[in-house]
Amino acid sequence: MQTGFLILVLLGVNYVWHPFGRPPSAANFNNLGFAKAQSGDYDGALEDYDRAIGIDPHDAQAFNNRGLVKSQKGNDAAAIADYNRAVELNPKFALAFSNRGLSKNRMGDYAGALNDCNLAIALDPKLAVAYINRGSSNLLKGNLSQALLDFNQAIEIDPKSAIAFTNRGRTKMKKNDYSGAIADFDQAILLDSKLVAAYDNRGLASVTYKHDYDGALLDFNEAIKLDPKYALAYSNRGFIELQKTDYSGAIADYTRAIELNPKLAGAVNDRGFAKLKMGDTDGAINDASRAIELNPKFDSAYKVRADAKTKNGDLSGAMSDYDQAITLDPKYAAAYLGRGNVKAKLGDQSGADADLAKARELDPTLNN
Repeated sequence: MQTGFLILVLLGVNYVWHPFGRPPSAANFNNLGFAKAQSGDYDGALEDYDRAIGIDPHDAQAFNNRGLVKSQKGNDAAAIADYNRAVELNPKFALAFSNRGLSKNRMGDYAGALNDCNLAIALDPKLAVAYINRGSSNLLKGNLSQALLDFNQAIEIDPKSAIAFTNRGRTKMKKNDYSGAIADFDQAILLDSKLVAAYDNRGLASVTYKHDYDGALLDFNEAIKLDPKYALAYSNRGFIELQKTDYSGAIADYTRAIELNPKLAGAVNDRGFAKLKMGDTDGAINDASRAIELNPKFDSAYKVRADAKTKNGDLSGAMSDYDQAITLDPKYAAAYLGRGNVKAKLGDQSGADADLAKARELDPTLNN
C-alpha cells in the first residue's frame, strides 16, 4: 500500500479592488479565484480565472492559477496547457515550470517532470516546492538517493514545510529506514496537524516497522476524520482490520475506498481476500478478476482467485492461476503451497511433493 503525494502551489496576487463604480479588472477576478480555490470552490475559481483571462489574456499568473485548479480537479492535460501559456508569457516563471512538472508527474511523464523542475530550480534555486516536486519525480522513478537529496534541500530552504518532511519520510520508507521515516512523519504532523498524508504514511510505517496495528489504526482514523474522501486511508484501515480478522469491517472499508477510487487494485484484491475468508468464493473471484484487469501483473490477485477456485472445485482454473502467480513471482511460497495441494487432489503426487517442498524451502513457517 502506498500513497503518491505531490505538492502544488497556488500563486496569490497582491492586487486590490478598484474604486466603487469601475468595472471589475482582471486583478479583481484573480483575487476572487484565489479565495475560492483556497476554500475548495474549484468550479467558482475556474469561472473567475476565465473572466480574468478574458479581460487580460496576457496575465501569466491567471493561467498558472487556473492550471492549478484544473489539476486539483483531475484534469492535468488541461492544466499543462495553461502552464504552457503561463511560461510562454513569462519564460522566467519558475513556479509555473514547477507546477507543470507536478502535472507531468501525475500523468506519468517523469522525465518531462524532472526537466521542468530542473528549469524551475535553475530560474530560482531557492524555490523549495521545485525541489519537492523533483524529489517526487525521483521517488516515483525509484531514484531514492536523489529523491532524498531533493527533499533534504527543500527542508534546508523551508524547515517548516510539512510536505517536504512527509515526502522525505516516504523516501526513507522505501529505503527501509522506518524509524527515520516515522520521525519525519512526526515532524510533519507537528508542523501541520491536518496533513492527511502524514498520518496515513505514519500508519503504514508503524505497521511495517513496529507491527503497531493499534497505533496505525489511530492514524488511519485521523486521516479519514480529516478527509472523509481519502481513499488510501480506508484501504489501509481495511488492511489493519484484515490482520485483526475483522473481515466484515475490512470489506466495508475496502468498499468505501473503491467507491472513492475504483482503480485501487490493491483494495479490490484485498476485499476479495476478505470475502474468501467469509466464504464468499464467487465474490472473491469477481474482486480478484477485477484487480487483475486493473493490474495484469498482480501476483497476489491470481493467488486469491486460485484459492477461491480451489474452494469452488475448479481445480484446472486454480492450477492456471497458481501457475501465473508463480510466473510473476518465482519466490511466492504460498502459491507453491496452493498449487501443490491442487496437484495432490488431481493425483499428481510427485508434482505436489515438489511444490510443497519448494513452499517450505521459501517459507518454513507454512503448513500444508
